[in-house]
Amino acid sequence: MKSSIKFGLLYALFFILWTLLSYALGMERMEHGQLIGFVATFLISILCISMGIKEEREKERQGFITYGQAFKTGMIITSISTLIYSVFSWFYFAYINTGMIDFVKTKQMEKMQERGMDTREVEQAMRYSEPFMTPGWFVFWGFIVTLLVGIIVTLIVSAIMQKRNMDEIS
Repeated sequence: MKSSIKFGLLYALFFILWTLLSYALGMERMEHGQLIGFVATFLISILCISMGIKEEREKERQGFITYGQAFKTGMIITSISTLIYSVFSWFYFAYINTGMIDFVKTKQMEKMQERGMDTREVEQAMRYSEPFMTPGWFVFWGFIVTLLVGIIVTLIVSAIMQKRNMDEIS
């Protein structure tokens, strides 16, 4: 359990540092910045969940861990990091990167215009999407996506890292 907490906190810290670095470098506004960000956070997920399960297996379970135990460890890591990062995200969008929501709106309008929508259609679409362009909604969807990525990574990593004690099986 200690490993889960330690790596959940580490996972959140890495996410926060990545977000601040991306902001400082302006990556979220670059053409492929969001893709780079997704890949980086996916790799951070794999790293932290793998390290947490490995430490749980080696230090707390005498070198053995079942799939269920590994999955539980990965989900605790994911849950801790997702909750902490969600709180940070709200603060980030509300106080640090306050222009991000306007940037997303502008990009959305540009894409609609590129698809041939006229001004009236773009304005109507923006009116419908406006309630969802808030720090709260960004945090909500960030929470869902981060949790889903964590679940997928945990499912895969748990299958790879499980190590059953053959003495217990017989």
